[in-house]
Amino acid sequence: MRRIIDTLMIVYCCCVAPTTLAQYVITLKDTPIDVKPIGYYIADVKDGRVQKNGLGTIITPADTKAGITIAGGVKNGLQRFISGNLPKNTATTPVLYNLTQLNLHETRNAQGGINGKMTLSVSFERIGRNDTIKLVDSHVYLDYKRSGGAPNMNNYESVLRRLVLQTLQYFTDWLELNNGKHEALARGIEITLMPDYKINDKDTIYYETRKVTWDDFRGSPSGLNRYGAAIFSNFGYLSSFNVSGGIIRANIQTRTYMVRGMSWANESARTTYALAHEQLHFDITKLIVERFKKKVSAMQAESIDDLNSMIQFEYLESYREMNSLQRAYDDETRHSQDTFKQAEWVEKIKTWLSELAG
Repeated sequence: MRRIIDTLMIVYCCCVAPTTLAQYVITLKDTPIDVKPIGYYIADVKDGRVQKNGLGTIITPADTKAGITIAGGVKNGLQRFISGNLPKNTATTPVLYNLTQLNLHETRNAQGGINGKMTLSVSFERIGRNDTIKLVDSHVYLDYKRSGGAPNMNNYESVLRRLVLQTLQYFTDWLELNNGKHEALARGIEITLMPDYKINDKDTIYYETRKVTWDDFRGSPSGLNRYGAAIFSNFGYLSSFNVSGGIIRANIQTRTYMVRGMSWANESARTTYALAHEQLHFDITKLIVERFKKKVSAMQAESIDDLNSMIQFEYLESYREMNSLQRAYDDETRHSQDTFKQAEWVEKIKTWLSELAG
């Protein structure tokens, strides 16, 4: 039984052995590329095509189709050619030459000759710390005619080299027009913290304008409430972004406020001591805002979207920190009933705010 199984395995392997297909190969010649890359260098080449099996097919003298590719493979062949012949300054912006289309197709014409077309599409992408950022696409092609005789590989090499040079020149020209304007090409980030918003309205008191008074507590307690007063203090921010001079510029303005209609106090609770307790809740909100601003001012990112996401995330984290600190303040002071703890918190918040201001 074992001998029969072995025989069957040998027959099976013979049946599935791959066959070798004839294939023509383009060898890109090492000749200096007449393109002057200013502000960038091609750091890598990627074959981002869905089908990576060479360039396509050409027609042979026997009127059959044969595959055609680049010596060393499409990616390696292009990378060797560009890396070896295009000037490179690694102190400039690293760019990925991402091949999205490269194919060659031939058909027989009525005169017995051959019509051909080679197409090349490239996505130029800025290489960042974590990912690449698309800059621009270049799409070029070349139609040609040849006789029906043996394919001349030098002619194919000339067509391919010409197309590669066209894409590189296109990107070089594009970069000259857009350098300093496109966020992916920015050399850095400049964050400006604008003066805090401080124009009060009928229902909103902004922290920078003045301390709260009992007149600001105009709301009504909801349901049965065992506390004498409550202040609704909150914060938000506005942001705007632009790119100029090769720098991503962000303007951030914070708003620290209390809402009169959501803040309330019973008549029996309207004492100077109780008002100081509520004011400290407002001070805690301001403390969180200053911490938020300090974190935002130190942020670094490679795009406006990334920077905006980082600011939004930090805002949510700061919001959670504010709620946690407000709860701790009320818990430790027992909602102002522990006068010793109340005094401790007054000094604590005062010190933290002065440290941030310095």
